[in-house]
Amino acid sequence: MPKTLMIRQVDDHVVTVLKRRAARNARSVAAEVRAILTQLLAGRRPEFWDTAAELRQRTRGRNQTPSEVLLREGREGTPRKLDLMRGEIRSSADFDAPLSLSPETTRGK
Repeated sequence: MPKTLMIRQVDDHVVTVLKRRAARNARSVAAEVRAILTQLLAGRRPEFWDTAAELRQRTRGRNQTPSEVLLREGREGTPRKLDLMRGEIRSSADFDAPLSLSPETTRGK
């Protein structure tokens, strides 16, 4: 039979995080705390693929910077911008010239 558990003197930040997490999972704070306790005491952690699927769903429809652009930016030290209107990657130094992402230009740097 389920029992009632009362927790006192919980830090305000912890309560705020619990409320956000509960809202994100469409649960009450009490249901979220039960889910957290059950998961922790059962020794289960969210599976990678479940977490990845949730992240994909939460970021669906957002424009993402391709990894090759981020790698090139790290290698060259020059910032890149994504032209969201055209969907083309452009250099911030010359915003009118398209940036080539061909394998020939990305190798050997």
